[in-house]
Amino acid sequence: MKETEVAAAVVAHFDALGEVFPEVQVWAYGNRADVVVVRADASIDVCEVKARASRSVLRQIQRWKDYCERRWVAFEPARSGVASQHWLERFKAEGVGVLHVVRGLVTVAHPAPEADADAWHRPRLTSCLDPLHRIYGVAGSAAGQYFTPFRETCHRLRLAVEKSPGLTIGEAVGRISHHYTSDKVARSSLLKWIRTGRVAGIEARKNGRACGLYAVPPTSPEGT
Repeated sequence: MKETEVAAAVVAHFDALGEVFPEVQVWAYGNRADVVVVRADASIDVCEVKARASRSVLRQIQRWKDYCERRWVAFEPARSGVASQHWLERFKAEGVGVLHVVRGLVTVAHPAPEADADAWHRPRLTSCLDPLHRIYGVAGSAAGQYFTPFRETCHRLRLAVEKSPGLTIGEAVGRISHHYTSDKVARSSLLKWIRTGRVAGIEARKNGRACGLYAVPPTSPEGT
């Protein structure tokens, strides 16, 4: 199975347990968690997904120890029972739950033990969770399919333009919050990306001496 296929099964599994957020990045240049789950009791699960068990996924899940109550790894188990048991014991020793995924069916090979999250790190994770993760994020994707501050700014800009077609870039930027350091930088950068097609669903048209922004059907997703 491909990693995205394993991840799709894992997302469906956790959908029944809480609200799922794929590809969550806490720090601007930090790592992304493949799947974050907020359960009905507000506890947090983080799951890292791989096609096969490896040291890489072990290192990845170790990074989230202070951010959540439960940690999981999900992968297609090896055909060799010895290899599967080896990795099961490795993850159990780390306090990590294991999900086996075979032909889209998820089995809990080892339940994730609960632990107390760190009072400083956990709020950093929860404050990053946004419904837009579900729009832009594909769990397990390595092709740029994840939510970013740039995409959030573009989303807000698109909503403003849909509401008031013909806004100038200055008027539009003045109506939204954005990730740029200043409105001046936002105006310059966003207009450039709109003109080069990097902002999906918005085009700039000349209105006399001014340049108006208009919503159009998106032809491609925003760049990261």
